Parts: sequence; structure tokens; C-alpha cells
Amino acid sequence: MKTPHVTAAGIQKARKAAGLTQVQFAAKIRDAVPGTYVVGSTVSRWERGVRTPPTYLTLGILAVCEHFKKLETVPVSREDT
Repeated sequence: MKTPHVTAAGIQKARKAAGLTQVQFAAKIRDAVPGTYVVGSTVSRWERGVRTPPTYLTLGILAVCEHFKKLETVPVSREDT
């Protein structure tokens, strides 16, 4: 299986679409991949292209992004609120 490539622009776009700060996005990644050290400045470096996320975090980043995509497409009924 090929590891998906995550781009700087893609990370920033997904984070902003989810309405998260870099710190909040980092926390979501830490939740998705326990035992990792990701903070807001780490996300900033990825978004600016200074660094690229390590391969082991790529799937965690994609999982976080997919989670928010699914939330956006699920209709909420009045009973759910």
C-alpha cells in the first residue's frame, strides 16, 4: 500500500475548513495518533512547507481530515439538537 502524500496547502485547507486553530488541529492529531508530539508550531511548519509530516503521522492527519468531512455532510435533525 502506498502512503498518501499530504501537502502543506492541503493541511491548511482542511484545518481551516474544520474551523480549527493550529493548536486545536495538533490536539486532534495527538488524539488520533497517541504517543505523538504535535503542537501548534509543528502544524505551522507543515503548512509553510518548512517541514513535512513524518510518514507515520500521515494516516492520522488524513483520519482527522476525513472525520471533519463526514461531520459536514451528516444532516442534523431537530431531534438531535
